[in-house]
Amino acid sequence: MDDLRERAAWLRGAMAGPWAALPPNLLQWRQAMIDCVLGFEQDTVAFCHFIAINVIVGAATGDERLIVFRPDNGSVTRFTTDDDQLVLVDLGREGHTRVN
Repeated sequence: MDDLRERAAWLRGAMAGPWAALPPNLLQWRQAMIDCVLGFEQDTVAFCHFIAINVIVGAATGDERLIVFRPDNGSVTRFTTDDDQLVLVDLGREGHTRVN
């Protein structure tokens, strides 16, 4: 979206609900993120943004909300896999994040 106010309003609405309320292309992106992390074959460090880490935390905890937690800038969240399932080991510190 070109209009930042319109984008912020859309994001606030989307972030308040579950993944199921979003369009199919975003659900496909979400699944691709999960599949990517499940595909790591060795210990891996990944740097990502707010929504991306929420995708993986939600998948690991079975939480279908778009926003599961509010990671602080530079926080570290750790996962492992068990039989093709994501397992949350440590949830990073939370902070206040403003949606622009």
